[in-house]
Amino acid sequence: MATVELFIGADNETGLVDRDLLCKILDSSHDSWTMVNALGSWQGQREESVSVIIADDYDLIMATARQIKAELRQDAVAFRMSPDLILI
Repeated sequence: MATVELFIGADNETGLVDRDLLCKILDSSHDSWTMVNALGSWQGQREESVSVIIADDYDLIMATARQIKAELRQDAVAFRMSPDLILI
């Protein structure tokens, strides 16, 4: 199991993150995840953004990241490996 944080920016046309579609994508592949609202910058332009933390199979998370990139029309979805989540 891996813990990955994804960074997802706004749609360039609307300036908004399509949270409904994003939640639908996440729910279809993962039992749990956490989304945090954020402000980001892409190529010098400030934009609404979110970060999503997922603890799951690494390959499944990367497939989700590619799906998010395609369906939310992103130029890129950034990610970083995080320390393992521990459930108590």
